[in-house]
Amino acid sequence: AADWERLWGSVLAVAEGGMCPFSDFEVKRIPPLSVELKAPYRCDLILTYRCQNDCAHCYAGGPHVTAELSADRWKRIIDRLADWGVPTVVFTGGEPLLYEGISELVRHAEDKGLITGLITNGRLLTQAKVNELADAGLDFAQITLESVVPEVHDKMVGAEGAWAETVDGIKNAAAKVYTTTNTTITTDNADTVLDTIRFIKSLGVRKFGLNALIRSRRGVAHEGLELPELKSLIEEVIRVSADEDFPFIWYTPTCYKELNPVALALGVKTCSAASTVMAIAPDGNVMPCQSYYKSIGNALTDEFPEIWNHPLARALRHRRVPGTAEHPDFPALPDECVSCEELSLCGGACPLERKVGR
Repeated sequence: AADWERLWGSVLAVAEGGMCPFSDFEVKRIPPLSVELKAPYRCDLILTYRCQNDCAHCYAGGPHVTAELSADRWKRIIDRLADWGVPTVVFTGGEPLLYEGISELVRHAEDKGLITGLITNGRLLTQAKVNELADAGLDFAQITLESVVPEVHDKMVGAEGAWAETVDGIKNAAAKVYTTTNTTITTDNADTVLDTIRFIKSLGVRKFGLNALIRSRRGVAHEGLELPELKSLIEEVIRVSADEDFPFIWYTPTCYKELNPVALALGVKTCSAASTVMAIAPDGNVMPCQSYYKSIGNALTDEFPEIWNHPLARALRHRRVPGTAEHPDFPALPDECVSCEELSLCGGACPLERKVGR
């Protein structure tokens, strides 16, 4: 009884703000990114590279000559991911809703006990399709909306009339499943971002996300904001997020000396490739992430230790330790990163930036 009263008193003290759950209870703190993972937290399943949009800035922009796996083969991959200890699968593309068997795959993943997500342009999310996916067990959806201004969105995605279909898709999804949005910031839409956030909230979305240009495929040559401009805009976004009581997710790993997400209370943001995230292409080949077009194995034919311990995967995971990240497909960290006090969290930002000399 005495132990129970002592425990209950401690719980009340924490709830009322009188005790710190870390220092007063001597909870051991583990620095971020200090634990060696045995598998990624999430695997992105790229069902197809086909898409109705033709985004000028797309990291998955074609042309791609890639075979697409049957639903049965994707089920086999999902079974293997569950056995390997990967808790979350996200169906993506291209546009994953163009893959005929997607609802069947969502249901199969749910039956295996996995968390399921969808990344989509939203144009095919009719109410009937949303109901079908929700009935299959889909846990969340992320929908891309580039601007509140229809003409800006349609120009960025290269498809006239896409904005209206995407907005309808967002409304339909938000009424049935946990829905977020994502917007890629470029010189095309930067001046509409704040109004876009307010508009997105009005659609019933739970959170909104933003990212900078991903320097892969078409994103290599497209115009993004320089880091000082990006930082200034993100500070404005944080203000609007607070004013609107609308949670904000920032995705892009940046150089902490120039844009530090921790200092902006956005959390630790670092490259997740071959660490917390991996991706599987439409033909079953495994990539470090959706944007890093180098195979590190095949999800149907290779065993997980071979994939996870591929030299490129290890180089990406161990980039914070100078001298352990040598690989011809991994751009070495510059000297200023190796000696930087922020390296343990920053990790040198996105390696794709260095691959293209930015």
